[in-house]
Amino acid sequence: SKYQWVNYLSGLTHDAIGVSSYLWKFRHNVLHHTYTNILGHDVEIHGDELVRMSPSMEYRWYHRYQHWFIWFVYPFIPYYWSIADVQTMLFKRQYHDHEIPPPTWVDIATLLAFKAFGVAVFLIIPIAVGYSPLEAVIGASIVYMTHGLIACVVFMLAHVIEPAEFLDPDNLHIDDEWAIAQVKTTVDFAPKNPIINWYVGGLNYQTVHHLFPHICHIHYPKIAPILAEVCEEFGVNYAVHQTFFGALAANYSWLKKMSI
Repeated sequence: SKYQWVNYLSGLTHDAIGVSSYLWKFRHNVLHHTYTNILGHDVEIHGDELVRMSPSMEYRWYHRYQHWFIWFVYPFIPYYWSIADVQTMLFKRQYHDHEIPPPTWVDIATLLAFKAFGVAVFLIIPIAVGYSPLEAVIGASIVYMTHGLIACVVFMLAHVIEPAEFLDPDNLHIDDEWAIAQVKTTVDFAPKNPIINWYVGGLNYQTVHHLFPHICHIHYPKIAPILAEVCEEFGVNYAVHQTFFGALAANYSWLKKMSI
């Protein structure tokens, strides 16, 4: 929205489900959208070394099984975010070598207030109105784990997938211009599926999203063909998987390749 207060309130919905909107704006909007698929800068592809997404990441023995166990990791990611956000904002204050903007007392209060809000909404209130503690925990887990599965799959199908490129983190510069680097490191999927386009808010047009993050996603289907023509004209590969399951297969293939 052109109104900052609308964007701020919309961002608080992230806080309501356990993810700090303050940290998200820096981690995702700044680091991920600037240093896409560059290990050590793009926090989204680090995964705390549990999963090897980039060829530049050091190989560990358990990566051999990552293309199998990763499906059991996705649902638990929101729990990790809920804890890691507090650690990062209050103590760590940085992602890799990038210091987060110093939070104000309002930012910290918002973080803690929404952590308490989540506990109240998902646990305390359900128990207070008659549900058992076990039922409340199961209900909250369904919400959090579904969120984790969907959010992680959408991200993986956009960046951790063939033929997306991973840029060399040891280089002091990127050979391509920023826009070209975005196209090379990002992949669209299921662009003609209206249900997926609606459900993920246009994030299946991930390349368009990266190039034009300030344009509403309802315009992405009209922008994508124009972008494809421009990329073809300049010899840049605009990667698209036409189906959701085709993208899943390409993601699996890449994770398996990184497991060796």
